[in-house]
Amino acid sequence: MQFMNVITWEPKERDAVLKTLAQALAAKPREGRKIVNIWLDIYNNRAFELIDIDNPGIPEMEFQVYRHFTNLMNAEHYGVIEFKQALKLIPEGKAD
Repeated sequence: MQFMNVITWEPKERDAVLKTLAQALAAKPREGRKIVNIWLDIYNNRAFELIDIDNPGIPEMEFQVYRHFTNLMNAEHYGVIEFKQALKLIPEGKAD
């Protein structure tokens, strides 16, 4: 299952947040959890982190790591699926 984490921060925290995100991307993830990539919004203080979790169990448990950085950033978490894959799961005529 994939999750998109939307991470925001205050301008004064930029360097600390970018360092933290770089470390997260370089670190060896725990088994069953992979950071696919991190994208930066170049005009705002925001990043998008796509993670892939083999067995999410209780998704909230996967996001405990962000609690350690609440002084630097805010994170919102969304379960996501590729659009083409979602279309396969929706019976024809049942999109609404």
